[in-house]
Amino acid sequence: MAHLKGAHITINFLYFLYNYPPGWIQGAWHYDKSLANHLENKFSVLWNKHGSHFGILKFIGELSDNNKEVLINWVTDNYNHKS
Repeated sequence: MAHLKGAHITINFLYFLYNYPPGWIQGAWHYDKSLANHLENKFSVLWNKHGSHFGILKFIGELSDNNKEVLINWVTDNYNHKS
C-alpha cells in the first residue's frame, strides 16, 4: 500500500504543475513573508520568460533542497487534483 500512497503523491504533484492555484507561493512559505515575496518575484520572472509550464519547472529546479521539500509538503497537504 505504501507504493500506492507514493504514486498518489506523485500524481497529485504532477497535476499541481499544470494547475497550480493562485497564492500557492504565499501559502507554502507563509511562515516567512520576505522569502515568499522573493520566491514569488523569482517565479514571476521565470513565468514571463519561459511560460506557465516550463517556468514552474525552472522555478522548482532552482529551489534549494529545503525549499523543494517545503513545496512538496505544501502540495501534499493543500492540493488535491481530485477536487
